[in-house]
Amino acid sequence: MTEYKVDFIAWNRNKKKIISFKDLVYFYNLKNVLIRPDMCEMDLMTYTGYTTLEDNQKIYSDFIVLCRHYTSTEKSPKIIMGVVEFNDCRYVINDGFITHHIIWSDWDIEVLGNKYENPEMYEKIINEEEDITWY
Repeated sequence: MTEYKVDFIAWNRNKKKIISFKDLVYFYNLKNVLIRPDMCEMDLMTYTGYTTLEDNQKIYSDFIVLCRHYTSTEKSPKIIMGVVEFNDCRYVINDGFITHHIIWSDWDIEVLGNKYENPEMYEKIINEEEDITWY
């Protein structure tokens, strides 16, 4: 049986910083944050259940990621840069043009930041007028 762990981090809009799950539990009323994050001036980011291959960093929703997919038939990897979102009951990569439904274990994923601490990068990705997938 697969074990799922609930894990959140939150962007505190007043303090302009990331709040860890531990701090949400011990220093904030977690129940209020989960029920009404907007009233607590928090934006919740949920753990996707995936980590990066290189440094085992957890990947959360609203993270900006660079994904590389290598196959034996291609000379260079397929590359996607986008924002992790929950869509159609699964986590996807939105590059502003296409929502990519990927098999996470097949991709090498690098976290570049998140949409709260890197709003200019987020805006550039989301407002892109063409597909920024590289082959």
